[in-house]
Amino acid sequence: MCCEVLSHPADVIVTQLYESPTTTFKSVANSLDFKGLWVGTGARMVLIGVITGIQLFLIDTVRSSFNLEKGKPLERKICQY
Repeated sequence: MCCEVLSHPADVIVTQLYESPTTTFKSVANSLDFKGLWVGTGARMVLIGVITGIQLFLIDTVRSSFNLEKGKPLERKICQY
């Protein structure tokens, strides 16, 4: 979530630049006020939370279906000649 909050203003500016390629970074940043850079942060946090939850559910499901214990590293067998 911290990365989302830090990267969101830059993503807003890049989206504005993509929509109108003739504008500059500085003009977009000046046209949006401080609040404008943070519009949509809540929705994006919900999206990231849902995606993370689904990923953790899938990891847990795969581990339990293959009978893998949580937190136990895989054993490496070293070949001795």
